[in-house]
Amino acid sequence: MPKADTIRTSPMTPVAWVCRHIGFMVRLPRLDLPSIPQHIVQRGNNRLPCFLDDADRQRYLHLLRDALLHTGSLLHAYVLMDNHVHLLLTPLDTGVTAQLMQKLGRQYVGQFKAKPQSRSLSGGN
Repeated sequence: MPKADTIRTSPMTPVAWVCRHIGFMVRLPRLDLPSIPQHIVQRGNNRLPCFLDDADRQRYLHLLRDALLHTGSLLHAYVLMDNHVHLLLTPLDTGVTAQLMQKLGRQYVGQFKAKPQSRSLSGGN
């Protein structure tokens, strides 16, 4: 039996090193698999409200519809909460989910920021 002081552990993985030395967990890349349903959660900046009224929700759904048509993704279900959104969608090609969320986010945030009292999605200004 080896002595306790001679036992060596395996080298740390980069993720383990970051967690140990910086103190937080790095978000792993999203699996981007065509034809596999994905649960997407989109939150407001600092978890502040994404929607101030029903008009905001309708605007978001309209932009979501356009983004789905643009990317060819299939939407199975959605939930619009005050400070976040849940989407269950199936991308039909690789990279489509990122494109959809980027298009949707940019368009909605631009319109949301134009409203008075709406500094929650993008961090202000």
